[in-house]
Amino acid sequence: MRLDPFTAFMYWHMEWHTEHHAFPNVPCYNLKKFHRLTSEHWEKPLSLVAAWREMDDHAKRELVLADPE
Repeated sequence: MRLDPFTAFMYWHMEWHTEHHAFPNVPCYNLKKFHRLTSEHWEKPLSLVAAWREMDDHAKRELVLADPE
């Protein structure tokens, strides 16, 4: 997901979390630039609300799969 500058600061710039885990050798201060250079290989970023909806849908699916009844 991508955030406005204030929310990104309050969120510790975790909007670059996927890039960090995919390429851990890229320093955190270069992740935004790295994302711009490789943007054609990434999915379109979600808004914060859309990301929460996606996580909620995924959690609901997992709970249904985990229910033995």
